[in-house]
Amino acid sequence: MKSRRAYHSPRREEQARQTRRAILEAALPLFAEQGYSAASLAEIARAAGVALKTVEAAFGTKAKLLTALWDVSIVGDDEAIPLAEREWFREMLAESDPRRQLELHARNARGIKQRLGALTEVMRRAAQSDPEIDARWQIVQDQFMENQTMVAESLAAKDALRPELDAAAAAEMLWTLNHPSLYYLVVHERGWAEDQYERWLADSFVHQLLP
Repeated sequence: MKSRRAYHSPRREEQARQTRRAILEAALPLFAEQGYSAASLAEIARAAGVALKTVEAAFGTKAKLLTALWDVSIVGDDEAIPLAEREWFREMLAESDPRRQLELHARNARGIKQRLGALTEVMRRAAQSDPEIDARWQIVQDQFMENQTMVAESLAAKDALRPELDAAAAAEMLWTLNHPSLYYLVVHERGWAEDQYERWLADSFVHQLLP
């Protein structure tokens, strides 16, 4: 007796992918405006134009929906390619001029944070009351540190850091200056323009890390 192989329709898979995208696009403003606790899956479903069961089938829980939204917002799409393997990140690491490398890092950081918007603050606050989100928030912090460490080690390999800095100390500075929470404070709370933030970040990187 021949075993049946699971058949995956490309058209159906693409429809499912489009549905997920629509749900994520609807969820972002609701999370940003209402907060994690107040925004319900039912509201997100209505905003996306789908049934609640469709949202639950696609993501399961609200915590998993928020996590998926974070992952997509960080890199800008739903492709399974880690941030460190993205072409724009690798281009920044490969830049031979340290000052230009940090300017590219600031440019990339601005793009990521524009996509995240207020999502950083949503997740940070949700982590205070939701154990599942708290666990994810800690992973996010670790991953962010890993990415900043890659930049710091790249600069150290070029012998570009200030004499008193090693890669670990430089990574700590990058983590602090580049943290999404700081972006939220100066752009969303203080009203800085995006280009003003990018210039400040690049200048701060250069001033703190390079001789």
